[in-house]
Amino acid sequence: MQNSNGTPNGSAVRKRNSWKSSGQGDREFIDESRLSKRLSYLLRYGAEKEGLAVSDKGFIDLKMLLGLTIMQSYSEEEIINEIRVSRSTRGHKRFEFKREYGGQVFVRALFGRKMERNPYHRDSKVYRLLELCLVYICDHVDHFDLQDFPDEFLQSTIIHKLIRQKKLSNNAMKCMLGSSIEELDLEGVYLTAKSLKIIAERCNNLKRISLQNCGYLMNDQIFIQMIKKLPMLEKINLSGCTQLTGRSLKALRKHLPNIYGLNISCIQNFTHQDIVEFVENSPCLIYLNFLSCNMELTDEFCLRLTSVWIGRTHMKLVYQ
Repeated sequence: MQNSNGTPNGSAVRKRNSWKSSGQGDREFIDESRLSKRLSYLLRYGAEKEGLAVSDKGFIDLKMLLGLTIMQSYSEEEIINEIRVSRSTRGHKRFEFKREYGGQVFVRALFGRKMERNPYHRDSKVYRLLELCLVYICDHVDHFDLQDFPDEFLQSTIIHKLIRQKKLSNNAMKCMLGSSIEELDLEGVYLTAKSLKIIAERCNNLKRISLQNCGYLMNDQIFIQMIKKLPMLEKINLSGCTQLTGRSLKALRKHLPNIYGLNISCIQNFTHQDIVEFVENSPCLIYLNFLSCNMELTDEFCLRLTSVWIGRTHMKLVYQ
């Protein structure tokens, strides 16, 4: 059953934390975390790899998704319910439904989409030649020197595969990273001070980087040393880098005049003055996320931010 907006009706799905009967009549607790991870894999990375068609905007036919072998452990009701209610750690919806004319329902991930292409030739289990080459490179990355490789797309694809396989070591970075790299998403990668030094020395044209949840490593000194060598950076995700303070925001203003996007959510060391001065002195800034920074929204703070906001028609501030 579906609502008028295209989403399946809640009355047709089971409650979360429901129980599932096995073939032997035993009752097993449904591991929702596992189901959510499978959905995240399919809707963010693996749909094409699993043979599903994906639209330009990331939508996938719900019926085709339900028919995949890796989803057979779950009922249709459980899968639909998880899509409807799943939230990130910050409370954001992970997935959304869309209903097309004629009643066909599609679903997609709301963020983090980076699809891996189908490794097989159409309607077969014969690997594409490109896929075989990429697999070989990932398995023997230490044998290659690709830092001056001219194809950024293939370079980024290999890096993404290495990250997914948890093989992006410092040695692998030395082999892969070069001046053609413009974007790095290092969330979930175990980094060291040497890792950041390699990035700073080799990726001089880097424009976007995610260091989310690197709080175990990132402090003001390490961060400032890194951005001094990466003057092209325009968008940075530092969410969860809890050791950073106002020193880092001052350094961003000084060394990265073209920065337009910054995520500093879940960092609680910033003052009102740190935030305001950063916003006022970053003329290209159009996005700032300081959600869960444990910061009281005083009248003066809001007025100063508003005065900047009015002058930048496309600016977006995310806070709590």
